[in-house]
Amino acid sequence: MTRKEKVGLCLREHTLKALENERLDKAGVNADTIARELKLDRANVSKELNKMWQEGAAIKIQGRPVLFLDFKTLSDAYPQSFFPNTISKNMNIAEYIKADGKKRNVDLEANISTGFIGAEGSFLVPLMRAKAAITYPPYGIPVLLVSRSQAAIKNFIEYLFNITRSEGSKPSDSRMITVDCFGCELAPDTFTRKLFGC
Repeated sequence: MTRKEKVGLCLREHTLKALENERLDKAGVNADTIARELKLDRANVSKELNKMWQEGAAIKIQGRPVLFLDFKTLSDAYPQSFFPNTISKNMNIAEYIKADGKKRNVDLEANISTGFIGAEGSFLVPLMRAKAAITYPPYGIPVLLVSRSQAAIKNFIEYLFNITRSEGSKPSDSRMITVDCFGCELAPDTFTRKLFGC
């Protein structure tokens, strides 16, 4: 297990504890605590946490000390709520939870995606960003995916759609509509009608 994976796992555990104790107003763990638990250098842990924050895998809570939470664990527990990457020191994470947002039970194993190759590796950041876009309140925002492989894009979209539907971010009877951008060059009118649902 790499240093980054160890730090990520420890961050997930602390986020899960905060969810279990329902103390989100005091939630968050700092680099020093993780460094002591993992017996690692504090500077290296801080570097890994900041890297995870830049990739969108962690939420940073500003203040002294700077605290972090695992983004995926929180969004899995509260799929109807939107969480920013950075929270200012005079705010707390509980303020971002919708009033009617029901907490789902999340455990450490369920928090790790296994239904898509690379979901916990090279595809983790793109998946999280795409998921954040399509679940953005109230109706989500459009997502443009570009790849040389049409099969890879199709698998990515299906996995993303199934995840958001199973987590309750999208209604269970919702449909997935895809538009092939290659059609733009061949038949621009048909492409436009498909794109805008005409």
